[in-house]
Amino acid sequence: MFVLIPKDVESILKAIDGEPAYMPIFLSAFLGLRRGEALGLKWEEIDMDNGVVFVRRNIVSVKGKTV
Repeated sequence: MFVLIPKDVESILKAIDGEPAYMPIFLSAFLGLRRGEALGLKWEEIDMDNGVVFVRRNIVSVKGKTV
């Protein structure tokens, strides 16, 4: 099992600041989202006013195709 401590998460996020992978990794680290859940999010599922994220879909790869 691989566990990151807060200092490790901070280092990773600093290293990828400005990269497309930043937000999915940020969400995974702080909300506990799985990779497919973070990548499947759409803006309408994020309620900034109430601080809520609705996970309604999951992206997976099946036989080399993303579904």
